[in-house]
Amino acid sequence: MRPRTLVFTLLPVAIVILVGTKYISASRESATPTVLAEPTVIEDAITAIGTVVPKEHADLGFSRAGTVVSLPFDVGAIVTRGQLLASLDADDAEASLDAARSDAAAARAELAKSDVALDNARNGSETAISEAYANAEDAIRKQLDDIFSDDDKNPQLTFGTYDAQIANDLYTQRLAATYLLSAWHAGLRTVSLAKAKSDLMALRELFYRSQDAVRTNTNLSAETVAAYKTAITAGLAELNASISAITSVEREIRTGEADRAVQAANIARAESAIGQANVELRESGLYAPFSGIVTAQHLKRGEFAATGTPVLSLASRNDFEIQTDVPEAYIAKIKAGRAVTITLDAYPDITLQGTIASIEPAGRSVNDVVYYRV
Repeated sequence: MRPRTLVFTLLPVAIVILVGTKYISASRESATPTVLAEPTVIEDAITAIGTVVPKEHADLGFSRAGTVVSLPFDVGAIVTRGQLLASLDADDAEASLDAARSDAAAARAELAKSDVALDNARNGSETAISEAYANAEDAIRKQLDDIFSDDDKNPQLTFGTYDAQIANDLYTQRLAATYLLSAWHAGLRTVSLAKAKSDLMALRELFYRSQDAVRTNTNLSAETVAAYKTAITAGLAELNASISAITSVEREIRTGEADRAVQAANIARAESAIGQANVELRESGLYAPFSGIVTAQHLKRGEFAATGTPVLSLASRNDFEIQTDVPEAYIAKIKAGRAVTITLDAYPDITLQGTIASIEPAGRSVNDVVYYRV
């Protein structure tokens, strides 16, 4: 658009000018003259030349590179805010989105399997703990029954041994086993796998020490020694089997938790890929940030658009402003909010009213003269 005239009309300053005098004789006796003044107003105004520009205007480009496949609006077309102005080839983004969705669905299916396996393993822990308690009680109360007298309250060996320390250890360990089994039974539903395994290992030490007692006995027959060894071996087998069963359940739970974590991570990666593909699809479209008119088309269909390269120019249709540069010498005389009168080259006989919207605080030097954008 051609430059237009912008006139800043400042506060008028009324100056009284003496434009005529008349001598009037008040009386024949008085010679004092009287002066009559007629006032004239002089306006202090600044005239500046400016350019009419749209209040909103932008060169629009894509935030990613690609081939332009659609430009539905030609120069001069009127568009509304949010309307699609151009689009890029999005085949790769759509393929990535489909693949990511497929990966996410597969990962969710695997996660469901992992959840089932983990639930089964955790449910199996209750069974393993109950069976372990039953085996432990059988091993202690049945397999060691002939080796001790008054087993639970005051356990004593039913035979002599060369090593008094072994006898003392067995008394302590067998009495501890009584309390351990009682506590285990009372809290059977709350015992953890780790606690059950620890208790089984503690009970196993009682059987190892019982083997030492039989080996160092002083008065047992060969047949009795053999019977005791068989009972001790059977008890150890029960305890070891329970320890193995609990270890297996622990392994299944750890495996299930690890598998679940892997599938959860796979889902997260797939969802991230879905998000990225959606971003690429959104970036494949160029939308009007405001309602206006297409003022330029910088690329054509089939051309490659680099990131940030202008594809279209858009300007508002109804909101305009005039931009002008005011010399530093006059800038102190104007301020934002002050009324101005405007005339346009195309309509010199029409006077428009406007308001100073803003004054840039930083000046720019042109031929050693500082100007401020208004």
